[in-house]
Amino acid sequence: MIRRPPRSTPSNSSAASDVYKRQEGKYEYGYEPGKSYLKDASGNVVDSGYVIVDGKRFKLSPYYFLGGSGERITDVYRLGYKGEIRDFLTLKLNFGLTDNRKYWYTLPKYGATKEGGPGELNDTPSKGWHFEAAGDLSLTDYWLLTLGFDWRRERAKSEKWRLSDWRNESKRERYLYACEGKDRLTSFYFQNKWLLPFNFTLFFGGRYDYWKTFDGWLEDIEKGVKERYKDRSADKFCPKASLVFSPIEQLSSRISVGRAFRTPNIYELYKTWWFYGKEYRGNPDLGPEETTSWDIGMDLNLFKKNTIFRISYFENYISDLIYRAYKGKENGVEVYIWENAGKVQIKGIELELEQKIGPYLTLFGNYTNLVTMKITENPAYPASVNKRITYFPKITASVGLSAHYKRFKGTLSYDYVGKVFKRPDNSDIAKNVPGVFDPYGILNMKLSFEVTKFIEAAFSIDNLTGRSYYQSYKAPDTMYFGQIKLKY
Repeated sequence: MIRRPPRSTPSNSSAASDVYKRQEGKYEYGYEPGKSYLKDASGNVVDSGYVIVDGKRFKLSPYYFLGGSGERITDVYRLGYKGEIRDFLTLKLNFGLTDNRKYWYTLPKYGATKEGGPGELNDTPSKGWHFEAAGDLSLTDYWLLTLGFDWRRERAKSEKWRLSDWRNESKRERYLYACEGKDRLTSFYFQNKWLLPFNFTLFFGGRYDYWKTFDGWLEDIEKGVKERYKDRSADKFCPKASLVFSPIEQLSSRISVGRAFRTPNIYELYKTWWFYGKEYRGNPDLGPEETTSWDIGMDLNLFKKNTIFRISYFENYISDLIYRAYKGKENGVEVYIWENAGKVQIKGIELELEQKIGPYLTLFGNYTNLVTMKITENPAYPASVNKRITYFPKITASVGLSAHYKRFKGTLSYDYVGKVFKRPDNSDIAKNVPGVFDPYGILNMKLSFEVTKFIEAAFSIDNLTGRSYYQSYKAPDTMYFGQIKLKY
C-alpha cells in the first residue's frame, strides 16, 4: 500500500458523547448469458467445437459465454465514547466489529449451459474486531500529549465447492478446497504537540506495532495437499516528526518525516480464488512492508475561506512492498500471487482547489501525479526492476461542481484514472481488450435529499456518457443507483 504518514492535528476537547452505529449492506449480482458473435461460412452461430481464426486453432464451449452470480452481506457495528474527564484530560474510546457473513460467487464449468450444469462456488466469510483507546493530556498551555492503544484482530476462511447446478449456490456436491487463518495487531502510540514562538508548531511522536498471524491451514482435495502454516510475528517502532509554520491565518506550510509499518491483511495471507482461467493466490509467508517518507506542503485560504488551495510534494522509500505479482501460467491457468518486492521509490505531487460560487455552489478539483513510481530492487522477479508498480495509476484527477440548498445536495464530477499495469514487467500495453486496465475518464453525478433527520434518499449515475473501457474485463456502461440511508 502506498501512503504517507498522517498529518498531525490537535484534538478538540468536548462534552461527553456516546456513538452507536449499526450498518447492514447487501450486494447481489448476476450476469445474463453471453453471446457468441462467431459464425461459420453458412452464417450459423458457433459456440462449441474447434475453430480456426487467423490460422490459429481454438476450442470453444458454451460455458465460455456464461456468467455466474454472487452475494455479499456485511454487518458493521460501531460503539464510541468521547468525553472530557478533567480540564486537562480528554478520553476517546472506540470499539468495532465488521462481519462479512456472506461473501460468495459462482462460476460455470466445462459442460455447463444456460439451462444449468456443473459449476463452482467460492465462499469467503470473514470477521474483524477493533478496539482503540486514546487520551489527550494538556500538560501546559503550550504542550499537548496524546497517548493511545490500538488492537485489531481478523479471521477469514475460504472454501471452494463443486456445484451440480451453477445457477444455484445451494446445490453443493463436493468439497474441493479450503484455507483459513487469523491475525492480530497490537499497537501503542504517542504524540507531542508543542506551540513554539514565531507561529511554529512542532509535532513529535511514534508508534510501536506487534503483529502475529496464527492458526493458518490449507486443504486442497483435488491436489491431495493438506498443510498447516507456522505461526509468525513481527514488530516495529516507527517515529514521526513534523513542523508547521503559520505566519498568518490564511497561510500554513508544513514539512514532515516519518516511518510506517504495514502488515499484510488476512486476505493477502490466506485468500486464494479462481476466476475464468485465472488463479489469485494468497501467500502465508508474506511479510510486512516498511516505509520511510517525507513531505512538504502548503495550505492557502483566501476571501474568508471562499478560496482554498493546497499543494504537497512527497517521497516514499518502501522496502518489502506488498503487491500482486504475475507468476506465469500453470496448466493453462494464469497465476497471480501476493509478494514482497525488494525496494520501491514513490515521488509525487498533489494539488487541490475549492472555490465557492455564491452561497450554494462549490467548484472543486484535485490532481495527483506519481512522478516516480518504480521498483528499484526485486531479486524474486528481476524483470520488474525499473518498472511501474502494478495496480497503481500514475495520474488520478477529478473536477466538478457541488451544490447544497436546504435539504438538497448534488454533485457533478469528471473523474480520471490513468493507465494501470497488472504485470510486473509492464508488458500489458494493449488497449481496449479484455485483460488490461485502460486509462479512463467518466462523468458521474449524485443527488440526495434529507427526508427527515433520520432518513436520506439518494440517486446517482456513474458514467453518464456510457464510455466504453476495460478494467481487466469490460467496465459497465451507464449505471444507476438508488439509496436509502437510515440513521438511528
